[in-house]
Amino acid sequence: MIDHAVLPSPGPVGPRARASPALIALARSRWDLGDISAIDDLGGSYNLNLRLVTGRGTVVLRVYRPWVTPERLASVRSVREGLRRHGLPVPPLVPSDSGEPAIALGGRLLEVEPWQPDDGGTDRPARWLAAAGSLGALQTALRAIGSPRAFVPPPVHNAPSPPVFDDWLGRTVAAIAAAPATRESGVALDACRVAGQLGTQIRQIPRPALPRQLVHGDYGHENVRFRGDVPSLIVDFDFLGVADRIADLADLAFSPHWMGSFGQTHLAPPGRDWGAVSRLVQRHDATSDRPLTREEIAALPLAMASVPVNWIAAAWLQADPVAAVALVAPELDTAAWLVHHRRELAELWLGGR
Repeated sequence: MIDHAVLPSPGPVGPRARASPALIALARSRWDLGDISAIDDLGGSYNLNLRLVTGRGTVVLRVYRPWVTPERLASVRSVREGLRRHGLPVPPLVPSDSGEPAIALGGRLLEVEPWQPDDGGTDRPARWLAAAGSLGALQTALRAIGSPRAFVPPPVHNAPSPPVFDDWLGRTVAAIAAAPATRESGVALDACRVAGQLGTQIRQIPRPALPRQLVHGDYGHENVRFRGDVPSLIVDFDFLGVADRIADLADLAFSPHWMGSFGQTHLAPPGRDWGAVSRLVQRHDATSDRPLTREEIAALPLAMASVPVNWIAAAWLQADPVAAVALVAPELDTAAWLVHHRRELAELWLGGR
């Protein structure tokens, strides 16, 4: 089984792509889109995602970073197709005029999928819990699919090994140091120092080996879309790869605190509703063919604490590393609190198991 946690830093990084007349003309021609009446940038930290209102309907044009190879995209496409066969709400791809799902432009790969309207992401408690239920079903399907033959791991992901973490954090510090000296850059440098200390502390805490499998890699936040409180779409499989199974749940569990939802971030960590994570675990297990083990639940506080720490290490890949680190810096206190109180939280979330 391929383990993406040991991979070195990516190859050609390249900035996030920009919309251009040449890009739009190529997409319109190769996908026979007809007249394009509106173009909206949907955001995305790494890829350019454009919503195009066209003569063939509304579609999403995705332009990948240069590090995404045809072989890697084929691996992701194979898994996405498998998930659709298992009934998961993963959008299909629209083939180009040559029948290929992706084409190249200037060292970057392009693909198109239908636009599916939604009401938002995991931006309220009911949706947060519903996303946990979808995660249990998603991971069950990913286990059934397994790693496709010749699976290519992601060159960038959210669970770097210690050497990769140290390398990335050093690159982020260098990028911030090279930026103009401002109050924000000073905060970012301090945050990098704290993240490095926390990263070292987390990896020095003994833990048993945990179940590993294919995981989404960036579950929750804006990557689970809803109609009402029902998940209608799971998107962004950029980080799809083999990791600890709880990585996706940790991402989802930390999201209301990191993203500022649910009125939690104005509270000090001890005053937050940590009991809600128990409900998250229960919703996950209700749809999973393999409920979380005691060891996984006990490791969940450390996995959650790693979310902002790893994000800071990877900030050198962002267009503005200073802003990327400053966004997450306030949650390092939460990460430290999670590490310090990991045993009490594990007891709370185990709930007598």
